[in-house]
Amino acid sequence: MKFLILKGIKQNLINNFFLNGKKTKLENFFLKSIKFLQKTYYKNHVMFIKQSVLQTKPILSIIKIKRSNNASKEIPFVVAPNKRVFLSIQKQKNLIKVSSKEGFKKIYPKLIIKLCKIKNLDESLYKQVHKQAFSVKKYANFRWF
Repeated sequence: MKFLILKGIKQNLINNFFLNGKKTKLENFFLKSIKFLQKTYYKNHVMFIKQSVLQTKPILSIIKIKRSNNASKEIPFVVAPNKRVFLSIQKQKNLIKVSSKEGFKKIYPKLIIKLCKIKNLDESLYKQVHKQAFSVKKYANFRWF
């Protein structure tokens, strides 16, 4: 199985999607979902998972800093490349929690396919955050970390 290529992404997925502290249970669900993905779509599952992570990677984000007198200041910043994968997996986790009526085995492959079909990043999940970050941009306070 070409699962060794995904070793880093697999570990991040398993660490983020923990089910009641049971890692082996989640690994079994993850393997079943990959098998389901391979049976329904005759393409390489590694390509699907990598593409879904790439499509949901955030480039910009906003931090709200609270000051005294209940005034808050929004500061846009560019997300570090090593944290982008983590944030995209967090976004996938939140999307699965929203639609958790079915089992993980059937939801995760559908989510991966849905995320791979996104043609343009401007139309994806982070369009609002990017618009807000660019509209707020105060270059004196723009963070590059």
